[in-house]
Amino acid sequence: MAVELEPGSALYWTNLGWSYYLLGFLNESEQASLKALSLDPGETIADYNLGLVRVVTGRLQQGMSAYSDALRVDPKVDAEAIGDLERARGRYPDQPGVAFALAWLYEADGQRSEALRSYQAYLGESAADAPLRSEAQARAEALSAPPPVMELGGGITLTLGKRGSAASPYHPLDAVYPSFELSTPGDALPRRVTLSYRLLGMDGAELARASEEVAIPQNAVGFVVDDLALTLPADLTPGSYRITVLATAADGRKVDGATTVEVAAGAVPLRQLLGRAITMTALNSNAPLYGAGDLDHPEGLVGVLVQELRATANEAEQALPKATNGRFAGLSGAQVFERSTAQDVGDFLTYLLASGAHDTSFTFVDAYAQWVLDGTPAKPAASGP
Repeated sequence: MAVELEPGSALYWTNLGWSYYLLGFLNESEQASLKALSLDPGETIADYNLGLVRVVTGRLQQGMSAYSDALRVDPKVDAEAIGDLERARGRYPDQPGVAFALAWLYEADGQRSEALRSYQAYLGESAADAPLRSEAQARAEALSAPPPVMELGGGITLTLGKRGSAASPYHPLDAVYPSFELSTPGDALPRRVTLSYRLLGMDGAELARASEEVAIPQNAVGFVVDDLALTLPADLTPGSYRITVLATAADGRKVDGATTVEVAAGAVPLRQLLGRAITMTALNSNAPLYGAGDLDHPEGLVGVLVQELRATANEAEQALPKATNGRFAGLSGAQVFERSTAQDVGDFLTYLLASGAHDTSFTFVDAYAQWVLDGTPAKPAASGP
């Protein structure tokens, strides 16, 4: 009924495909999954459903193609897909390909010992000329050997913002991004790695930390990590500190490294905007009002923003109502933009940065006008702007 009401919904076709599988209607399940993927090629659950149906109906290579498509969209293995194959082992005992598919997903998920057992099961159950038997043999041999080490090559570099500038010395509240390459002399890196960063004083005391799990593409022997920030504490005093990096694989492999970071006094709004990838643009040209080239003179940011307010005062007069509260209560749009001082703009920047905004681009005068109409609050509401 759902797909009849919304025939363009990839989700509903995916769910229908899964329901057909549970009922044993495998051809109908495959067709529904294919329909879901025609509507949305990124519907990974439909790919998992398709892979499962094809594997349990003896079409291992076609099934593995669907599983590969799912991991190309999202390298993190869906735990339910593994569970579905585990249950299919009992439901379809005459299909040795299920063991291969299960081994492949186990390995993609970093479960080396489980993958080895499943590859060995496939080799024990399948005929000598079975599809992908040579691949199963090669993977079983690789998994029987000690896991290849991970290495942290090329050292650790630091940038202000994701893929930003090397901007030492850094300042309090800067978003510092360590960048390095994970590599292995073996056949592939693990698929899942947990990264843990710590900021340490020279006495070893921990001052800040950050962590996340990253998914590494299948069969990668090198992978650049550069998208996890470590934000320096607001009360950090000038001096030298250490940033440590620890990468831990799901199978227990580890590699670590460290680098020194120099910190200067005082939080700098321009650096915080760049570090968080917040871009404010001009009203008439839509060009950014600042960039990494301004880091040598960050104090000029406020002046640039004040100038933008003055240049757009006529537009503000036409577009904005009078402010009803806050420091500009009773003033028209043009009056607000003409009378705003460096202190006012600085207070707006403090408000903006306190909101937690990141990875965003917007017109500066629009955001400033909204702050004015909201009554020029000192900080955002608890739920954010």
